[in-house]
Amino acid sequence: MSVALKMYKYSWVILIFVYIALNIVGVGGRVLVPTMPEGMKTDWIMPYLFVEYTHPIIAGLFFAGLLAAAMSTIDSNIVIISSCISINIVKNFWPKVTEAQTLLISRISVIAIGAIVVLMAMSELPMLVIVAGYAFGVLGLTFFIPLLFGLYWRRANVYGAWACILGGVIVFILWQAFVGTSAYGIPPIGVGILAGAIIMWIVSSLTPPDPEERWAPYMLKK
Repeated sequence: MSVALKMYKYSWVILIFVYIALNIVGVGGRVLVPTMPEGMKTDWIMPYLFVEYTHPIIAGLFFAGLLAAAMSTIDSNIVIISSCISINIVKNFWPKVTEAQTLLISRISVIAIGAIVVLMAMSELPMLVIVAGYAFGVLGLTFFIPLLFGLYWRRANVYGAWACILGGVIVFILWQAFVGTSAYGIPPIGVGILAGAIIMWIVSSLTPPDPEERWAPYMLKK
């Protein structure tokens, strides 16, 4: 457990440099390719840059790494979602479920989620960056803030986590429906995450704390 927590703690530093590098590549692409070729969206900028401005071997390694990263991300996310459905949801509402039934539900969830992902990939969606932005925004609304508070703040509790999830999603939906990005260019996802963090802090401060045995194994020690 301590190794996993340290990995989570130090991975932030690595991810900062990775995302800075990605932004630099994006800005460089804007300079090298002011206007995308006809029929290409801005999602194609990275493959286009490697095809047009690098050696074929380098481009091949890039596409191989891209496919490997995509496959790894997809299968791990599908497994995580199916585990959440079969363990965190089904077992909470159906405590008498057997291991065999849990395994069956997990397998059905994998097939169903995989089919949904394939259908989405085959349909005409908006820009991939926009779709990914909303996906990671919802992920932040439901997992990021409760996880962050749970690791670094001993006062965080289950009431605050639920209030954060529900309140953040409601604020996001209302902001998206009635305001959009017209207010100072603030994205609805950012507003939802900020509201969720505030709600979790308030609710956790006003409700009884969780017992120490619930949070002690996961708390990052200073």
